Amino acid sequence: VINSVTNKSFYDLISTYRIRAAQKLLEDPNNDKRKLLDLAMDVGYNSESTFYSHFKKVTGMTPSKYRQQRGT
Repeated sequence: VINSVTNKSFYDLISTYRIRAAQKLLEDPNNDKRKLLDLAMDVGYNSESTFYSHFKKVTGMTPSKYRQQRGT
């Protein structure tokens, strides 16, 4: 059902939800001093490299770049 409705695998769907949660954390000024690995772990990633690759796949930019753009 997930594949036919969303055109994504279950794994990709979960990854998208995790990245959306990470975006909200990155948009919160209270998290400006927190390391990206900490934020990645908060949304369910155990690896910074996996978080970075999934974040870029979903948003088109790295978490660092996303954080910088929020400030502008």
